[in-house]
Amino acid sequence: MEIKGYIFDIDGTLLESNIAHLRAWRRALREYGIFKSDEEITSQFGLKTAQICRNLAGNNVDHSTIQHITEVKTDFLLNEIEKIAVFEGVNDILEEISKKYGKIIFVSNNFNRVIAKMIEVNHWNDLSIGYIGIDDIKKAKPDPEMIEKALSLLNLPAPRCVMIGDSPYDIIAGIAAGTRTIAVCSSRSVEYFSKLKPDLIISSVADLRMHLPLKIL
Repeated sequence: MEIKGYIFDIDGTLLESNIAHLRAWRRALREYGIFKSDEEITSQFGLKTAQICRNLAGNNVDHSTIQHITEVKTDFLLNEIEKIAVFEGVNDILEEISKKYGKIIFVSNNFNRVIAKMIEVNHWNDLSIGYIGIDDIKKAKPDPEMIEKALSLLNLPAPRCVMIGDSPYDIIAGIAAGTRTIAVCSSRSVEYFSKLKPDLIISSVADLRMHLPLKIL
């Protein structure tokens, strides 16, 4: 039996966006006199924006300041989206899946306005049935809520769908929701993901081609 629902993370999976996120965080934090190393910032990637901000700013920073920093960071990122590169082979894979193998939906811990612009800039609207963002849910990945909402829109049972992402939170959320999972090693090693036991580990989304159509084991 084939997989019919493809749930894709965006940042670090489809887009080479980590540097853009890093620059946006640096600038937003600097406005409040908060200076963190690149490693401290990038280690938080995959979590929702507000949680990243809280982790970086610390518990002594009040809620309104956290909100403002996240808004400033988001505005900086929105201005960068048109400059963000798509990983090689991604557009071809998305088109092939949508035409031959099943339905695509995007899930991301970004704010919806960020996701919408990423999809629009890269002309992915016609390749997918939509997206689930942080504004649509109460609990972000690694909680399975986002994946469960995606399954509802796909109108498919979890075992016939696959969650594809570059973050441990993608894999944990997919497993918790009952989907198959594929880890993309764009920023983490095979050894790292092996501990999480995804169904498949690949170097890039382009490597999906050799596995299509995906089969349920």
